[in-house]
This record gives sequence, structure tokens and C-alpha cells, in this order.
Amino acid sequence: MQALGRVLETVLYVDDLDAASRFYGEVLGLEQDSAQAGLFSFFRIGEAMLLLFDPTTSGKDRGSIPPHGSHG
Repeated sequence: MQALGRVLETVLYVDDLDAASRFYGEVLGLEQDSAQAGLFSFFRIGEAMLLLFDPTTSGKDRGSIPPHGSHG
């Protein structure tokens, strides 16, 4: 069995997307890769990605992307 080599993506569902984006971008200094207001904010960490989603809006059907989200 091969050992895990790395983590490609980490997803966090956050209640305040703007505050979380400011924290990861300004406080921790991560490079923002892309964002859509009220839906997501993606940050690059070397070859990996940190994906922040608003669980309320990402839980709605948007056509080509299946609804997803988590609370609690």
C-alpha cells in the first residue's frame, strides 16, 4: 500500500466568508487564487489549495455544480 504523499485541497465551510477571507489573505498572507462574492474564496498554498465556502449559498442548486455544504 502506498502512503499518502500530500493533500491537494482542504475545504472549510465558514459562516462569515468575508472575515475568513481577510484572515487567510491578510493575517496569514495566503495568495488568493479566485473568489466569488458570497459563495467561495480559494487560496493557493504551494501546490495545494484552501477552499472556503459559504455553506448557505453553496448548498443551493446552481446548475452545473452540485449543491454541497456543511453545518456544525
